[in-house]
Amino acid sequence: MKKPMPEPNSSDLKRYLLKIWYIGSNFSGSQRQPGKRTVEGELLKALNKAKYISDAQASNFKAAARTDAGVHAKEAIFCFNSEEIIYIQSIESFLPNDVGVIGYHEVNLDFHPRWEVEMKEYKCVYVLREDENPSMKLMKKALSLYEGDHDFRLFSKTDYSKKNKLTKLTVNRASVTNFDDDTRILVFSFQSKSFLWQQIRRTISFILKIGKGEAILDDLKKKLDPLFFNDPSIRRDKPIEPGGLILWRMKFPGNYKFNFEKKSFEKKHEFIKEIERKLNQQRKSFLLFIKENFNDET
Repeated sequence: MKKPMPEPNSSDLKRYLLKIWYIGSNFSGSQRQPGKRTVEGELLKALNKAKYISDAQASNFKAAARTDAGVHAKEAIFCFNSEEIIYIQSIESFLPNDVGVIGYHEVNLDFHPRWEVEMKEYKCVYVLREDENPSMKLMKKALSLYEGDHDFRLFSKTDYSKKNKLTKLTVNRASVTNFDDDTRILVFSFQSKSFLWQQIRRTISFILKIGKGEAILDDLKKKLDPLFFNDPSIRRDKPIEPGGLILWRMKFPGNYKFNFEKKSFEKKHEFIKEIERKLNQQRKSFLLFIKENFNDET
């Protein structure tokens, strides 16, 4: 029988911010969904098995952000109540290899990470196709226009269950750079207190169009201007694939000192090495197949 959770006014009850990382390739997103493998689902199972919580509702379990299927996180924040003292390794022992705990910090019982977060940063690694050669100058100019206070509804997926959802946001920073002087790999960065559903992936899709001359800066201005929202010629762009998008970090008010666990970092690095080994083996197998089957003269 599970131990009942204490009442909110219990002197033993504590609220924790839990900072985690995950590789999203094999998750159906971060938010728990019936019958699907999610980050929240794995984390809640681990917290339950480690006897820190009984269930999500009783522990006031909350997330600071949500990510779609295939999206990764270098730093993601979750929050829950418990009367137990946290030991990171006791949680880690019940987590799979593609998600891990970085650290924790105690906060007030009324703390809600989604409302308290001051800034979220996403980075997206985009590998250019052979037929893509966008202008960095044009893309940087477009992203500078994208920054600031705008209505971003045409850069998001419509959520018909939330008719009154606010789409006016402030994007504090939007940029693109080359990765290690490799012009075939671009790194997009976005900072804001909040983002809309698929906003970043749809934005990058359109920014690439501007870079390739398939759209102009005036098209971007119209997409951000409510006067043109009902223009049938102005449509939402399809999002790029999620595999390169990473929830990079979050900033909260104050100077939070998280309790870190070295073994958790070792676990992450070992898992990433394993991915690298598998990818290298796949490449070697593919090249061997090509060499043995495509070099004949028949």
